[in-house]
Amino acid sequence: MTIINQIKSATSREEIRSALKNRSAEVRLVFLKNAVDSLNKEIECDIAQENTDIAIFKMGQVVLLEDEQHIVERVILAESVLAR
Repeated sequence: MTIINQIKSATSREEIRSALKNRSAEVRLVFLKNAVDSLNKEIECDIAQENTDIAIFKMGQVVLLEDEQHIVERVILAESVLAR
């Protein structure tokens, strides 16, 4: 399973962080953004096909990933401030 798929199917922050361990904050951010983009495209297709239950589940996944994305963005910001 690819890292993106692991991230997309994660049900907790711990699973997301486990999939992204040993990676720099910048790389984690890229993976998270790609997973969110992928899920959003899937959600659009699910809604068009009237698979609303699946779409709603994926929307919850997006919220989880976006929360983690915000944390990683703040880590990157903190690292840049400390590097000055």
